Amino acid sequence: MADILSRMQDLIGYGTVKESRESLQKPVLEYHVKAADGETYGIIRESSKYYIKVAPKKDTEVLAEDYDYIGGYMNKAENEYGSYSQASKNLELKLMGINEEAEKGKRVEIFRPKEESDWQINETKELRAEIDRM
Repeated sequence: MADILSRMQDLIGYGTVKESRESLQKPVLEYHVKAADGETYGIIRESSKYYIKVAPKKDTEVLAEDYDYIGGYMNKAENEYGSYSQASKNLELKLMGINEEAEKGKRVEIFRPKEESDWQINETKELRAEIDRM
């Protein structure tokens, strides 16, 4: 009877569930690349999600545990993806932006002050004079 019970346990994988859960919790480095800005970016699998993370600069090989969330832990959902293909596509877009910035040699300015041209100033003076006349 004990022989039959042990054989049934072997067939259903009794006792291996704990090991597989532990392996799902560990971060796994799926892909990494060094960008033009000198940072190392990687796609890390944690459980069933994929994250784009950045690694600090170091002399030795970078491990999956060394990578940090871009923007900190509070912003981890910004770079979270359900599949590897989505994560790799967005990593490539991110790297394209970094490479373009490195080629230009300057940062992209998002907010630029609006410059007024001569015709705007003249029109404004004429309208102000008309309003004052009325």
